[in-house]
Amino acid sequence: ATDACGNSASCVQNITINDFAAPVITCPADVTVECTESLDPANTGEATATDDCSVPTITYNDGPMTGDCPYEVVRTWTATDPCGNSTTCEQVITIEDTVAPVLSGEDEEITLECNVQPSIVAPTATDNCDEDVAIEMDMVSTPGTCANEYTEVYTWTAEDECDNTSIRTLT
Repeated sequence: ATDACGNSASCVQNITINDFAAPVITCPADVTVECTESLDPANTGEATATDDCSVPTITYNDGPMTGDCPYEVVRTWTATDPCGNSTTCEQVITIEDTVAPVLSGEDEEITLECNVQPSIVAPTATDNCDEDVAIEMDMVSTPGTCANEYTEVYTWTAEDECDNTSIRTLT
């Protein structure tokens, strides 16, 4: 400031600009994926965020897998601006298994002479998601028309942890 006589004085004012506003985050929609699919955000969707002052950084953290088949994972997305303001949202990822186990082994009919024990080899089961597939066997014997004649039907049922089943029968 200068007066009429040419005297002047000055001062300095410091203006501090603070960013107290958190970014605005938008979560991807909840999604259901098959157990063999990737949980990578490129496959399940990615969050977006905006901020008044800067470009926020977006990260995510997956919670534990919960529930019985189908399973769920809650993904927490976080948007953080350079001033440390952050906001979160949650995405639910449902993981399902819709594919039945595969039973492999013999599947042809066997005819034997009487008093000969059949050599039955139980099938094995593999599954796309379950490493420990339960296999149950049931055998039904039906008398034939002649003495010592009968038919045995062996039925194996494989069931994965999501209740998908496959059946294999040997006569």
